Amino acid sequence: MWLGAANGMKPSVELVHAMDALDRPTVRRVTRLTRRGDVASDPSEARLAVALAHQTRQQAPTASAYAVLAVLIAVFLGVLIVQAARGEIDFLGIITGACGLWFITITIRGRFHLRNAVTAERLNLEALERTSEPYSPSWSPAQIQIPPAAFAVIAVVMFFLYGLPFGALQLIGLDPTHSASTAIAGGAFFGMFMTIFQLTLGRGLTERRSERKAEPNIRSS
Repeated sequence: MWLGAANGMKPSVELVHAMDALDRPTVRRVTRLTRRGDVASDPSEARLAVALAHQTRQQAPTASAYAVLAVLIAVFLGVLIVQAARGEIDFLGIITGACGLWFITITIRGRFHLRNAVTAERLNLEALERTSEPYSPSWSPAQIQIPPAAFAVIAVVMFFLYGLPFGALQLIGLDPTHSASTAIAGGAFFGMFMTIFQLTLGRGLTERRSERKAEPNIRSS
């Protein structure tokens, strides 16, 4: 939850309370159950399943995001196809083709998880309505306090996740102007830039998007 909060994703009050009521193994089990679109057998687990499904719907990409993905996929696969037609696939073609296939995979996976989340939300809401206790969740964003040590660890992890691939691509890109020291410096600069961007401007944009969608109709899909 700290990683999501550092990136600007605010969990709902309902999700925080539902997770606090269960132990970690149960939370992991309910998370898997929600991803499969199944119904929980216990009211407290059903409450968590609804909250997790609700968060999945909240974080679903918009139509404009899917449009951007479609353009990226077309460009990346287009480079590979053009090179294959010419019979001269190079390193750039392999990388762009792999990126295009990766974008297709995560898009299909995301749509599959979203469909299952909608199903899990509906089934577990029906289960909660059959219980004697009233169910009135609060979908307002919760305020998550990230410990300084955890925030520092998140920043370091982001730095390496952004910087290492960038430096590696420069190093193996078969460009004679890119020495090992140049690749390391480039990776360090890119990692630092993207980490600062993600934890400042990117975090703010995500927070505003979360706040705009804080009170959706839970029954809508």
